[in-house]
Amino acid sequence: MSQEAKLRASGAQAGKTPPRETRGIKLLDISAFFALWRRAPAQFALRWRTDPVWRAARTRRGPDAPTAVLVGFSRWKTFILDFLPDHNVVTLSHDGAAPLAAMEAVRKLSRPHVFTWSYNFAPDLALFCARHGLPLTHVEDGFLRSLGLGVARSAPASLVFDDRAMHFDRLRPSRLEELLAAHDFDADPGLMRAAEDLAGLMRGRGLSKYNISAARRVEEVLTPGRRRVLALGQVEDDLSIRYGAETPITGNQLVMLAARENPDAQILYRPHPDVTSHARPQYSDPALVADLCTTLGPEFGIADCLDQADLVYTATSLAGFEAALRGKPVVTLGAPFYAGWGITEDRLPIPRRTRRLTALQILAGAYLLYPRYAGVSPEAGPRAILDLLPGLVADQA
Repeated sequence: MSQEAKLRASGAQAGKTPPRETRGIKLLDISAFFALWRRAPAQFALRWRTDPVWRAARTRRGPDAPTAVLVGFSRWKTFILDFLPDHNVVTLSHDGAAPLAAMEAVRKLSRPHVFTWSYNFAPDLALFCARHGLPLTHVEDGFLRSLGLGVARSAPASLVFDDRAMHFDRLRPSRLEELLAAHDFDADPGLMRAAEDLAGLMRGRGLSKYNISAARRVEEVLTPGRRRVLALGQVEDDLSIRYGAETPITGNQLVMLAARENPDAQILYRPHPDVTSHARPQYSDPALVADLCTTLGPEFGIADCLDQADLVYTATSLAGFEAALRGKPVVTLGAPFYAGWGITEDRLPIPRRTRRLTALQILAGAYLLYPRYAGVSPEAGPRAILDLLPGLVADQA
């Protein structure tokens, strides 16, 4: 066993009971899929247990290896080490701070490459990297993430790496946007066959970003004979809203808009599971719009919510794309990566996106070409990703 593996194993002993649970939410029985990427629970360990893991990573590949310099990665996110297997890994800061002296020291490392967790970094860092020719890449969860919620510190099955901008940034094109604008999907039949298979898993088995099971069926709360309009809530201070919408959009505002534009419909409101688990803040009180909607808590599966909807409203939620993949009409108020290509009704214009794409082509680009999956070489191709998903074809409980 390698020293790094031993350190993670020792950390796992401290992490038998996670500090935060999903409060009674059952995990879907698709562990054959996500078990391939699940890490030992070292990510739950206390600070003094994870520090040795980070220390060992600094020199793990020898003095001549390139150096990944991490900024804004929380201490528990040791999973990043698996996505940078050829690098020595050092941490500039876990909280996004970037003091000038520390940044100067980075230049002395062997072939430094700065990686930030999303936009969690000091503004001067990007300027410093640009002035001194240091590569800077933003990292975030991929669109197929995990069993369980990110706030529960479950390790991700996939991550996205982008040296342009985050995919939710409406002001700057990301690598994903460039890929969707330029890739010749018609000339890539192998990719599109893989995308069709993935779409079948998502539609038929309910595969989503966060995979938690349902204790109830949406049909239990439906009013017979009425059209159903689904409003998808989000974490209201999430970066995807801050950077993807012109103005902040709360869940209550989304419900009120859906109700005003669809006065005869039953409005279904699905708050984000991170919010209903009380792990992330919610700034609007759903009780204020209780007379306008039926609230669907985490006991209702997101796939069931989407399947029962006749129309979907969202600001920038990824579930909006999952709805479009099911053929549902989707209204977007912000500029998520899937808006502007012709598959959604976009209330916020995105003039630079002029190409017309299908939902399947967007799926191929965003889920198969853009992310990195743990345990899959970037050169392996999309079929290698699907080859790791045999458990998904089994019926789920």
